[in-house]
Amino acid sequence: MSVPAFFFAGIIGLAGGASTSFSDLTVWGVVSLILAVLSYFGRREKRKSRESLAPARTQMESRLEMTTTKDIRSKILDTVELYKRGYLTAEQVQRLYEELLTERLAGR
Repeated sequence: MSVPAFFFAGIIGLAGGASTSFSDLTVWGVVSLILAVLSYFGRREKRKSRESLAPARTQMESRLEMTTTKDIRSKILDTVELYKRGYLTAEQVQRLYEELLTERLAGR
């Protein structure tokens, strides 16, 4: 949604700067177009990272189904939620998952 908004704001800014006495509007139009390009590449990067993690997610979900302890299951779900919100990296999620699995196997 941000890409079209920045794009149209940039077009309006360039048109307004070229056709009125507010020449500084041209600068803001260019800035808006740059933000549109950056938003596009950011969205594309985020989509690629989601797609690359899809197999790991299904593997984690299948392992989660095998987990019978509700406490561990809720911890895993909390960890995945923190990852989705961007508070944890994929490596941190994997490490926490391994720690939880070790806890379960140790019988704690």
